[in-house]
Amino acid sequence: MSHSAFSHFAVRIGCLVLALCFAAGCTAVPSAAPKQTPVPSQAPSPVPTAAPVSDLEAAAAAAEEAFRTSLCLDLSLDTLPEMATVQDIAANFSLFFAMADTLEKQVRTACSKACLAATEHYVSLPAFALCLSLPGWQETVSLYRAAGSDLETLLAENLHFSAEAEEDRLTFTVQLAHYEDILGRHTDETYSYKLILAYMNTIYDDAGEEADYVYPEPTEEYIATLADPLPGHRIKDGWYAPRSGSTRKHTGTDIRAAEDTPILSCTDGTVTHISTNDIAGNYVAVLDAYGYEYHYYHMVRLTDFLQVGDTVKKGDVIGHVGNTGNSDANHLHLAVTTPDFYYLNPYFLLLSVREMQKQQQ
Repeated sequence: MSHSAFSHFAVRIGCLVLALCFAAGCTAVPSAAPKQTPVPSQAPSPVPTAAPVSDLEAAAAAAEEAFRTSLCLDLSLDTLPEMATVQDIAANFSLFFAMADTLEKQVRTACSKACLAATEHYVSLPAFALCLSLPGWQETVSLYRAAGSDLETLLAENLHFSAEAEEDRLTFTVQLAHYEDILGRHTDETYSYKLILAYMNTIYDDAGEEADYVYPEPTEEYIATLADPLPGHRIKDGWYAPRSGSTRKHTGTDIRAAEDTPILSCTDGTVTHISTNDIAGNYVAVLDAYGYEYHYYHMVRLTDFLQVGDTVKKGDVIGHVGNTGNSDANHLHLAVTTPDFYYLNPYFLLLSVREMQKQQQ
């Protein structure tokens, strides 16, 4: 075997080691330098020059193409049982946990093939780095509930791969697109995704066990920005009460009022959803500047004097009390989700709002 052929063979072996490391979970791996066999010569060997940047860019482009063509997702969706309630989902959390793990393994396999493709253009590349940002089991549940059997296609189309050239290494990054880019802005699927994710995050921990709820008390500065949605009406502390035949927990607070009583916005914000479904009935959702989203359920009729994208001020009328959806009396169900998709108990929040208003009088 000639010296050049031997060197090339050694480099290919090094690339294979890199690929196996990616599949096993390595995040930064130096390539093994090929062994040099001394060759008698009358003149000193020339000092090797660094590969031009164009070689790195070509390697990055080849890696991206290889990742995209080799990514093959098989999450065994056909083995999932029917899950009609969130309780059913929680009972099968291990299936979604395994699904999230399978997704990561298949992404790593595609990255290993991207690594091999990159070295075709830059055989002496000494290192790769890998950065993954993939959904956990709670987000996998939420995406599945929104996409169903189309989940594999949805993920394959929205897993973004990039290969960035940095001096003497390539950094591979794989991350899932933003949920609104996947499901659309202000759609029913997006609304469902957000609420299911908040429910799963609040009720269960990462291991699928029920978690103790700890109220993350907002600051006084934030409470001062809020208004009472139904001043003078009794707030019911129904947090975590059983609902829908004990298949889910209540993650809001109820305020009784007569039909058609005006409901006031708790916050300045933007209207993100106006729609209806079997659970919430007619509802409106408003997102404030701090990332908290307020959900107002069971309205007597669908709000037609506001549109998605409108801005409202705290105290503005956004709808009227009713008894639609999963409800047996005229009342407002108020739910609040945090910027990181957890439910906030509105009972304590509204008590703080009323106490601050009392002190200001």
